[in-house]
Amino acid sequence: MRALVVDDNDAFRTLVVALLGDVADVVEQAADGQVAVQLARDLRPDLVVMDITMPRMDGISAARAILDVYPSVRFVFLSGTETAKKLSEASEYGVVIEKNVTDLRAELHAAAA
Repeated sequence: MRALVVDDNDAFRTLVVALLGDVADVVEQAADGQVAVQLARDLRPDLVVMDITMPRMDGISAARAILDVYPSVRFVFLSGTETAKKLSEASEYGVVIEKNVTDLRAELHAAAA
């Protein structure tokens, strides 16, 4: 499975890449949704693990743009402090995982399966 990991926090993004290592081949990383859309067009990932709130383009807008081109891409959204409305909106496009969950690795692996 080819994955794209998108988060504006470099340290957290690196952590997610490491946690996905045995279930997905992380083909690229990005720090915002706008770059993620560009990368997805070239890389055609099977899975995008993406923060919801980011600069330039948020995760939900990026998901919409990616799905317009590749409707079979699966999304896992990572949530920090989003509103209930944002969480509900993100859940329409994929799985939502809280960043502070007790076992992020297990949650990511379950969502990627």
